[in-house]
Parts: sequence; structure tokens; C-alpha cells
Amino acid sequence: MDKSPRFKLNKEDGAKIFKGLAIAMGGAGITYLLGIVDIIDVEWSTPLIVGLASSVLNALQRWITNQQK
Repeated sequence: MDKSPRFKLNKEDGAKIFKGLAIAMGGAGITYLLGIVDIIDVEWSTPLIVGLASSVLNALQRWITNQQK
């Protein structure tokens, strides 16, 4: 793995940033859907649920792709 030069990003860095964004947006989407279907009251706990849902999505993605670091 090559490091990016200072103040520049290589393709690998860009892919990691995009993957992190997709996981964060997935967590936000799950939280939004939970609020729509009234499974839980998400008003006061939205930041916690988004963080938890994003972490669960990340763990699920790693489990499915069997990545080990």
C-alpha cells in the first residue's frame, strides 16, 4: 500500500473515503426508515442510532467480504 503524497489522495484513499461515506449514509438511511415505520422513537436518539447502524453495516460488510486486517 503506497502512501498518498501530502495534500493529495490516491485512488485507494478515495475508495476508502467513498466506502466510509456509503456506510455512514447507509446508517442514516436505516435510521430514517426506522422512524418512518415507527419501530422506535428516533427523535432524541438519532445520533446514537445512526452511529450504531453505521457500525453494524460496517461489521456486516466486513463479515460478508471476509476482510481481515
